[in-house]
Amino acid sequence: MNILLLGATGRVGGYVIDYALAAKHQVLAVVRNPAKIQRMDVGLTVAEGNLSNLQSVLEKGLLPIDMVINVIGGNVLKPSTVVTESVQAALAAVASLLGRLPLMEKYTSKTDWEQYRRVKIQ
Repeated sequence: MNILLLGATGRVGGYVIDYALAAKHQVLAVVRNPAKIQRMDVGLTVAEGNLSNLQSVLEKGLLPIDMVINVIGGNVLKPSTVVTESVQAALAAVASLLGRLPLMEKYTSKTDWEQYRRVKIQ
């Protein structure tokens, strides 16, 4: 699977890269400062970009996108719209590129996941 990863330079982003590559997925990490990723793993492509030019980065065709993982965080101690803006930018860019809108969901508990599975399986 080809994964677009936003927030790759953070702690959680590093874990996502580790797990994705261990599972033999390809990862396109779009980051503001590529020098912050000091790895050269097979399967990892690092592209310089930000939320305002995400679509143009994706249009370069560095990696076809099957999934978006957004782990961009913000300072939880003060008001911020960075998470909302990152989700909006990712959805708009990927939808424009693919001609469809990927589904991004968050499961906050085991109960949520079990309920989702029951609905999907039926």
